[in-house]
Amino acid sequence: MTTLSEAIRLAIGAVLLLAGIQKLRDPFRFVAAIHENYSLGRTAALCVGLAVMTSEPGLGLCHIAGLAPVAAPLMGAFLFSSFGVATAWLIARGENAPCMCFSVSDTEPATARTVARSAFAALGEVSLILGRARSTPGGDELSVGAIVWSVVVVLGALWAAEAVEFVFGNGRLVTHPAETA
Repeated sequence: MTTLSEAIRLAIGAVLLLAGIQKLRDPFRFVAAIHENYSLGRTAALCVGLAVMTSEPGLGLCHIAGLAPVAAPLMGAFLFSSFGVATAWLIARGENAPCMCFSVSDTEPATARTVARSAFAALGEVSLILGRARSTPGGDELSVGAIVWSVVVVLGALWAAEAVEFVFGNGRLVTHPAETA
């Protein structure tokens, strides 16, 4: 692994660890903020909140310690991409929601800059995956597999979020928090 790859891995690890720890300081407020700002029902907001609050510090530690050199960047790319898509969706709807990147009390509004930061981090993760694949025997197959798997995971997560809302939203998809009241 090159020095640049090491720097990317450690920087992303530090960002994930810091972001996760800050959210864990007030988990109930974080879940409530997801519910309010991302138009998710309470159950989906809880699922997303728990996933983010556990995966960010866990992935951060994996990156810093050099554990799971393909799986951690793959999950990190999914996490950053998902956040970027959700933020872009908020911006497209004209919402003025807080970023909540590093803290629940973060008042910085989600902007195109937030989406760009998330995309930049996701590309950093992809560079770690592809760099690892190139240095591994059979790496070309691993690169293609990682890309295909990333697409499958993203589509699966979108489907799962809709299914959870359908099941726990009394047989209807909940598209706005006001509908769950």
